[in-house]
Amino acid sequence: MNIIIFNHFMKTNKLNFAVFGLKQIMVLVALCLLSSGFVACSDDDEEPEIPAEAKSFYLINNSTAANDWVYFSFSKGDSVVIDKANAAKDQTWDIAFQRFYIRTNSGTSGEGQGGALDTKETAFDKVTVVPTSGFIADTKVDMMTIMGKFEERSANTAFQVLDRPVWAWFDAPAPGDMQWHYNKNVFIIKTADGKHYAKIIMKQYKSDDGKESGHIKFDYVYPFK
Repeated sequence: MNIIIFNHFMKTNKLNFAVFGLKQIMVLVALCLLSSGFVACSDDDEEPEIPAEAKSFYLINNSTAANDWVYFSFSKGDSVVIDKANAAKDQTWDIAFQRFYIRTNSGTSGEGQGGALDTKETAFDKVTVVPTSGFIADTKVDMMTIMGKFEERSANTAFQVLDRPVWAWFDAPAPGDMQWHYNKNVFIIKTADGKHYAKIIMKQYKSDDGKESGHIKFDYVYPFK
């Protein structure tokens, strides 16, 4: 009788041990699968992009020559020296400045896929997205070459100030107007490759003492997405 009971006890507990062991294995396998799944998800997740900080750039172009431009690259964050005779074919510049006028590497100014868009917003931080349309390519405009004389040259008309027909971003006082005017709006610039964007706002045209012109300063964010 005791032997029968003992054998029954062993058979029962062996079954319990087997069931318990199976449960443990299943739990361990499930934990491993979940753990590996979480690891896989975390590997696939992209790290959040850190927004680019605003920078300032200052240049001096006090030349009165209509063909004397300063060329700037957003990817380099600096002006670039190019063969000005072949500026239209050069893809290393995105935007250029000639005192009152601005060019982008697009249209009649360059073979790039650039352009400019006036957001009509004056608060730099309020412009947070890139518009999907509305960019203007460069065209031929009547540009003031010397005082009182205009010639047809290439520039971007998006920077026009006060709706005046000179297409300049900075304009001298009109008769009876004692103030100099400049376009204070935020602009989006499409780079020469047509794939990237910068956000800019013009800040200064006169020297700090107000005596010299052509001291151009602008703030920008690049890349802007």
